[in-house]
Formats: sequence, C-alpha cells, structure tokens
Amino acid sequence: MISFYLNGKYHELTQLNPNTTVLEYLRLHEGQTDTKEGCGSGDCGACTVMAQRLPSTIQQTLNDENGNEKMLRLHSIRLTPVLRYCR
Repeated sequence: MISFYLNGKYHELTQLNPNTTVLEYLRLHEGQTDTKEGCGSGDCGACTVMAQRLPSTIQQTLNDENGNEKMLRLHSIRLTPVLRYCR
C-alpha cells in the first residue's frame, strides 16, 4: 500500500502496478494532464513535483520509498513576487 497527500488530499493506493510512474499516475488516474513528459528521463524538469518540499521528478516510480509523502504539482503553487520574476 502507498499513501500520500496530493494537493492537500489524502490518497491511499492498494492496487497499482509497481512500475507506474508518478507522471502516469497523475495523468491517467488523477486527470492532471497539465503535467507533461519532456525528455523522458527527468533531466529537463518538465515533470517536476514537490515531495516533502524537496523537488522530485515524476519519472520516479510510485513505490514504498515514496509512501506517506506530500506531493504537490508545481502548477498548484501560488506565485510569490519572486517566483513571478523567475518565470
């Protein structure tokens, strides 16, 4: 079983292919199609999410190491003046 928070909502997954990537889960199971795959290896940052406030690429698979973490899609972060400037 894997449990985590996604944008403040608790999720508990009991039947999921262990090879499912976070990107696949977000797009196929949560309908979050604004999250994209860029290079396919996590190098370009297009698939970046925040996990426990530390950046983590979505190409990582959903496994026990990611359990009980808080994930937040970058699109969900409110832009501060500093982040607006960095855009």
